[in-house]
Amino acid sequence: MPDRRLRAAWRPSATLTGLALLAGCSRAPAPQPEPVPAARPPANPAPAATPGVPRAAEPTAPVRRGQLAYSAGTFAYDVTSEASIELVRDSSFVRAAPLVDTLITTLALTYQIAGEGADRLVTGTIDSFTVHSTGLVPESREPPTLPIAFQATLLAGRVPAQFTARTTPAVDTTCAAPDAPALSLARDVLVPLPLAATPGQSWEDTVTTTVCRATLPVTTRAVRSYRVVGPGTHDGEPALEVARTTRITMTGQGMPRGQTVTVAGAGQGAAALFLDAAGSRYLGGRDSSTLELTISNGAQTRRFLQHVRQETRLRKD
Repeated sequence: MPDRRLRAAWRPSATLTGLALLAGCSRAPAPQPEPVPAARPPANPAPAATPGVPRAAEPTAPVRRGQLAYSAGTFAYDVTSEASIELVRDSSFVRAAPLVDTLITTLALTYQIAGEGADRLVTGTIDSFTVHSTGLVPESREPPTLPIAFQATLLAGRVPAQFTARTTPAVDTTCAAPDAPALSLARDVLVPLPLAATPGQSWEDTVTTTVCRATLPVTTRAVRSYRVVGPGTHDGEPALEVARTTRITMTGQGMPRGQTVTVAGAGQGAAALFLDAAGSRYLGGRDSSTLELTISNGAQTRRFLQHVRQETRLRKD
């Protein structure tokens, strides 16, 4: 049946961090930090990019007195994401019941931030990663091997970049990295910090990611705008609240099962993120996004609506 072929060509998993669900693999998120004075190249050349994993490299000024920066230490986080995915019916559907699935993703990770200089090394591991589907969307047939090791650089102590897995996929193809959805969630925990804790301060970055949905490469562009809200509390602890809004666009084309399939989508997200009162440690946050996707195989076109809620918590034990 044509409807079944279209549904088979669309197999998202719950790693859209801001904000679409990722399945299969991701490539080259490239955050662009806000302009800073006295830019200089990093002290050490960036390592070669590992195929199928994010990487960014931007020169940044050193940390100055009064600027925020991540403190050194070991931090552990739990991430939970719940996504509902609905195939929107039109006049060509005869089935009365809605086609809706819910994906629940959980992830636990630990990372260490070393040093107090301008550019700081981050190393970490993803210790657990699970995805459960209520039935419409197939779960991954190739789960990642745990633990998953990763590393990154914090430019000027506050802007994450050069985020890479510490293992190389056995096969160098766009869809050869089953650990990429987990790595995308892990990267989202490294929130870029503002220059200062002044309420109203704003900045922006852009992340471009190519992901696989049932062998179909789909490129997602997320433009993320941040604004310092001001002092608040999070889990009973004094905090600095940061608001984030995200504009999302998606495009893709491929030939799964010999059919030419195109994907286009757009959406938006909003998040409340919390740093400690000093602005040197991420306490956690809540994120939500809505995305509308259109998928066509030339003969038929289908629309999907995706709603995602995600929560990140700093583990205190």
